[in-house]
Amino acid sequence: MPEEVLFTVLQISDLHFGTLARGATGQELSANLPVFLAHSEIFDGWLGHHWQGISDLHRFYCDLWDRTDGNVEVVVSGDLTACGATHQFSLASDFLGPPYPGSNFTFGLGLVNWADASISGNHDQWPGSNRIFGNPTAGLAQFLSGTYPRVGPLTALDQAASIRFLFVDSDADVSPFSRDRLLARGQFVSQLTTLRSVVPARQHGEIRVLVVHHAVSTLGYPQVKHPEAFPRPSSAGRRRLEIDRKTLHVLEHALVDLDIQVIFTGHLHVPRLGEFTASNDVESIQVLEARCGTTTQLDRYPYEVLQQLPYKRILPPNTLICHELIRRDGGLVWRAQIYWRAKGRGFVSDALHVSGHLPLSLGREQALVV
Repeated sequence: MPEEVLFTVLQISDLHFGTLARGATGQELSANLPVFLAHSEIFDGWLGHHWQGISDLHRFYCDLWDRTDGNVEVVVSGDLTACGATHQFSLASDFLGPPYPGSNFTFGLGLVNWADASISGNHDQWPGSNRIFGNPTAGLAQFLSGTYPRVGPLTALDQAASIRFLFVDSDADVSPFSRDRLLARGQFVSQLTTLRSVVPARQHGEIRVLVVHHAVSTLGYPQVKHPEAFPRPSSAGRRRLEIDRKTLHVLEHALVDLDIQVIFTGHLHVPRLGEFTASNDVESIQVLEARCGTTTQLDRYPYEVLQQLPYKRILPPNTLICHELIRRDGGLVWRAQIYWRAKGRGFVSDALHVSGHLPLSLGREQALVV
């Protein structure tokens, strides 16, 4: 029996729309570089978008739209902006949303309700500058005005299957003046507590996908194809970029209690497809984590910067993940495929790369329990 694709999802993440140079036009519509970029790799996280990245994303989306006859959902798993400035949110909206007179871009994805399928990231909570500390700008509430956690609508796929997206703000419990903000850690127990009280009872055949910015696993690509143990924080639980220990413990229980079998994440700028076993100490389920890299942030240093850097200092390539929910032999299968941006070819999904930031196998499938 041939397989049937019921639903296609394009996951993009860490767009990092930055600040344009004054009077920028055409191929100059890339973000300015951080002033101290060459001095430390820590400033790599402050890079903004680049024109070639958004152009290739636009082309990939148009091709995917044609291939699926428009039956594709776009989900953004956080960090739309470089530092949360209102004009950076406006740039992101110009690209993601429908065209209008005066837009900065002559192309884009044209998504009318893009904000309904997006979650904020830690950079979106910054005060509009690279100072990091401070309350978010008015742009966050203006462009991502929804209340989190957000429970998406139940979308029927066929007579026996449906899908629902759940959106959680992984920065919800992080103080804007804290060490956790500086070290980009995630804390969101309050979000999971509220989500448990507001999410409807699961319907028969309902597939649930959790969208959260901070990555569950901070490891590199999987070494094995079978499920791994649920990720644990570092021994001290205080490493950069992690979800904190208490939140990770509650999240594991929430995944089981709410029957969530797929989770979309970002944050680390390096893609990973991994399956792990989550348990609430009574039951367990298999969960697929699709961690998307940065889709449009600058992925190659300008030569004037590159000449000043040590050889080990490299940027991860732009990536996105294409997901398909498949009906096969009467069962449901989730298929995820990583695409990376190759020079002159746009986003491709082949293993002809030498980057240590990309796994050798770019695809993964997981049978779903309904």
